[in-house]
This record gives sequence, C-alpha cells and structure tokens, in this order.
Amino acid sequence: MEWNIERFDILNNRLEQDHRGIKSRYRSMKGFKKPESAERFCQAYDEQRDFFNHRRWHKDRKGARWRRVDFVSKFYQLKGKFTNRQLVWRQSEIGV
Repeated sequence: MEWNIERFDILNNRLEQDHRGIKSRYRSMKGFKKPESAERFCQAYDEQRDFFNHRRWHKDRKGARWRRVDFVSKFYQLKGKFTNRQLVWRQSEIGV
C-alpha cells in the first residue's frame, strides 16, 4: 500500500484551511475596488476571528456551555467598545 504524501499535505495545510473564511467573504463581495479597503477588511476580519477563537490557539478545553458563556461575554465586551467610541461609517462614493 502506497501513501500519497502530497495529498495529505494539501489537506492538512492550516493556511489553506484558515483562508476559507476570507475566501467565502471575498466571493460574496465580488472583490474589492481599492487595496486600502481590502487591507482594512482583512485586518478587521483577522482581529475578530482571533478575539472569538482564543480556544483554538491556546488549546482551551472547556465544555460547550462555558464556550457559549465566554462567547456572549466577549460579544458584549466588543459591543461596548464599539458603542463607547462614536464610530463614523464612511460609505463609498458610488456614482458620484
């Protein structure tokens, strides 16, 4: 029995697996019009993913109930940060 090592390298490539979230978001947006907006989106996406996926990187083995409690508390913590700062939404100038 022979093993095809190259095929397993593709399946286990963490970078490829990690890129799926950005890829799915990118497809629905049909690409970015400016590199600055792509950079801004990717930075925000990475920050929120790291914020909510602490368990994956720190090998935290909590039960589902405690993960839900952590998620809700982190969500409200993040929501508080956004509501305390008066963020200004800048829309793109389409058709102007």
